Amino acid sequence: MSALFKGVKMNPRKYWCKECDVTFWVGTRLEDNVHCPSCADHYGVFLKKRHDKRWTQREINQAIELLNQGSTYMQVAAKLKRSLDSVTRKATRLGKDGKLERVTPQSKRWTEEEITKLIQMVQEKHSYHKISEVLGRTARAVSIKMTKLKNVGRLKIN
Repeated sequence: MSALFKGVKMNPRKYWCKECDVTFWVGTRLEDNVHCPSCADHYGVFLKKRHDKRWTQREINQAIELLNQGSTYMQVAAKLKRSLDSVTRKATRLGKDGKLERVTPQSKRWTEEEITKLIQMVQEKHSYHKISEVLGRTARAVSIKMTKLKNVGRLKIN
């Protein structure tokens, strides 16, 4: 270990940026000055791990409501102060029990209109964040779709 970090407590904590839907880790020494690495916003939501904590009926109802409204698993995790894995597992179980309108809010199919709009916005050099806002998708979903479109030759970036 480098001399620079000797005696420094670096217990990283997980944060989530509401602006660009990015998860990132920050050492406790830097917690007073947390910035999103993607958009440089000074706001992050700490996602505290809760081990062996059973879901209350109130939390289940709130998760069902948020997911049915189209919230992402990350947004539900931040709101309920639960881990992303915990929310994903609970949503899967609720979906199998028929309590959710859709199991994964992020996995809706791309329409031809959305693909056309994506290609147009990329050619106009809009950011991932702006494209995701307009299309109602996460920045990651936009990035993945762009990669797939490039691979099949439908999208050319200068």
